[in-house]
Amino acid sequence: MLADLGYVAFAIDMYGAVATKMEEAGPMMHELATNPALWQARVQAGIDVLKAQPNVDAARLGAIGFCFGGGTMIQMARWATDMKCWWRSIPACRGCRRRTIAPS
Repeated sequence: MLADLGYVAFAIDMYGAVATKMEEAGPMMHELATNPALWQARVQAGIDVLKAQPNVDAARLGAIGFCFGGGTMIQMARWATDMKCWWRSIPACRGCRRRTIAPS
């Protein structure tokens, strides 16, 4: 659908591993959430790869994030990346704990 509208889709591998259960994903997510420098470096590495693609207008980047990706979108806005637009969704879930992300 996005491609039909002229958009390029790109997904960053934030973990470098596959998690099939929340018990596996949780520690990987925690590693990034507690290490903002690593989190930012992984995001920026993905953005750099995206910007280098010949079919991408690097001056017109946007991002979509859901759940942990939504939290990443909030952080990207704080990191002043080259993004022009962010859309994020952070769903409520039963058993989730509220976390505060310290300012960088």
